[in-house]
Amino acid sequence: MRMLASLADQDQASRFGDYLLTISIDNLVEEGASGWQVWVKDDDKLEAAKRELTQFTANPADPRYSAVGRKAERVRDQEVKKARRLERNFIDVRTRWIRPAGGIKPLTTTLIVMCCIVGAVTFFGRDRYRLSGLYIASYSTYWVNPFTGSVVKEPQHRLQDLEEIRHGQVWRLITPIFIHYGFLHLIFNMFWLRDLGSMIEHYKGMIFLAVLILISAVVSNVAQYLVTGPGAGGMSGVVYALFGYIWMKDRYAPHQGLNLLPHTWIYMLGWLAICFTGLVGPIANTAHVVGLLVGMAIGVAPHLRSVFR
Repeated sequence: MRMLASLADQDQASRFGDYLLTISIDNLVEEGASGWQVWVKDDDKLEAAKRELTQFTANPADPRYSAVGRKAERVRDQEVKKARRLERNFIDVRTRWIRPAGGIKPLTTTLIVMCCIVGAVTFFGRDRYRLSGLYIASYSTYWVNPFTGSVVKEPQHRLQDLEEIRHGQVWRLITPIFIHYGFLHLIFNMFWLRDLGSMIEHYKGMIFLAVLILISAVVSNVAQYLVTGPGAGGMSGVVYALFGYIWMKDRYAPHQGLNLLPHTWIYMLGWLAICFTGLVGPIANTAHVVGLLVGMAIGVAPHLRSVFR
């Protein structure tokens, strides 16, 4: 902020300040030691303000300066409303981890409860009999257990090409997201689902979140099946889709309120890279990557439409 001028008359300083505001030059008028000072808030507009000052001092009685009070008041009212909207969308980084935007929402809460119930009744993926109706397809004759990494011989016959789904068991396209192999696997995914899912549900609504989850679940589950076969499970493909969506909105439409903390993308992309090293055991990397790409595509699509119009 730079001082533009010091005027002896308060009325003239106020009228000039109002005029500058109506031509989009934000300013501050305050009493100083040698008169009423006019400050320009944006340094880039200082030269334009100086030209306007020259014209004003040459003829301060010009009618264009006398009728700006009401218009300037409307501009100030709009600025106050904008500040209030920003305040509602503001995310306090000190509490963001423990208090999602707007609190935990109904759909997000329901998904968390369902994952916890499935985890409890299946002993976190150990009871494959109870999980048999949730996998995207029946096991192969030989199957790598994602929880232990061991090769297990299964007595079931092999069903290829998603035969169960073609015979009407369409829920299998989605239900692998409720399967979790171990308590830490569940807690990690539920933490991010609560954080990211609640934010999207708060700003975009329950229906939008449901559609985003359905699309990302189906696409990531099918992609993982095509790479490794049945047996994979977890909400992480969906979680990466939620992250990818918010990431793109934060970049191209931050005014919508979907904003990431600075370290969130580091954690998410860092964990994605670590999983590819194999140091943390068998991981559904395909679901992670495909989910991320689905979320990013949905998030950036409106921006691309506006660019190519």
